[in-house]
Amino acid sequence: MSELLAAVTDLEPIDPTDGAAPPRLPALERLLARARRTEAPRDWRRFVLQRLGFALPDGELPLGATIAAAAGLDASRGTWFVAAPVPLLATLTDVRMDASGPQSPTPADAAALATHLTTALGDRTFELHPAGSTLLARFDDALDVETSDPAPLAGRRIDVQLPRGRDGGRVRRRMTELQMLLHESPVATMLGGANALWLWGGGRTRVGGRAAWPQFEGSDEFLRALHALDARRVDREDVRVVTWRLAALGAEGDAFAGAERAWFAPLADELAGGRVRLATVHVAGRAYELRPAQRWRVWVKPRPWWELAA
Repeated sequence: MSELLAAVTDLEPIDPTDGAAPPRLPALERLLARARRTEAPRDWRRFVLQRLGFALPDGELPLGATIAAAAGLDASRGTWFVAAPVPLLATLTDVRMDASGPQSPTPADAAALATHLTTALGDRTFELHPAGSTLLARFDDALDVETSDPAPLAGRRIDVQLPRGRDGGRVRRRMTELQMLLHESPVATMLGGANALWLWGGGRTRVGGRAAWPQFEGSDEFLRALHALDARRVDREDVRVVTWRLAALGAEGDAFAGAERAWFAPLADELAGGRVRLATVHVAGRAYELRPAQRWRVWVKPRPWWELAA
């Protein structure tokens, strides 16, 4: 029997101002109704890293600097951000991110974009760098800014989640300049449907401590970079970490139906079959613990997932 840590990285509580409710998720709702809610940070990465045994800094996690260090770049200089290609849509009342969410260029396209945009800006205090298929942005200065993961913003308004803090205005202006360059440049075709770069993850304090690393199933470059940088890592075979991104299923049809088939119904089967002794699912900013015996709590009536996660 194994332990499972699962995080749905882009499923958020509904915004009552956004109109109709999203589709129901019956398998997930049955799991959550019978689970025990546990204390957890709202950020799923903090939840996973705490469970692995890391000591985490206050404030922004150093996603950009960690990925830069794993790619062999000098992460000690300035402030590093992830520069995620995102598709933004202007409506009559606001600016939203398309439901497809952040995009991933090929490594070759990321390198070409970094070179082109850095040259076009002509600012020696700012550079873009490729790290595989991840684009990184570096400011020369130590910036004080708070940013937001773009994945949960898919299909949502972006205004209240733009960079903020003492240097938030400087980062927002640079994002606007990059968007204008992409609008005018033929290299924008390398981003597919994306038309802007979302700068985020600019923490400067390193993650400390040692981890007992589980089997990792997911595409999060930050966790992969931490694993690569941990020279003294200890691996565990009896723990799995999986990350699920709803937007990644959108191209295959109904993402919600796909999530039920691919994630939640199989998890219920694994618990029922005793193949998982403990599953902790982080969804919509909350964490829920599930054990095989909890499936017998049939008297607990499932409710819409956004109500259970509120």
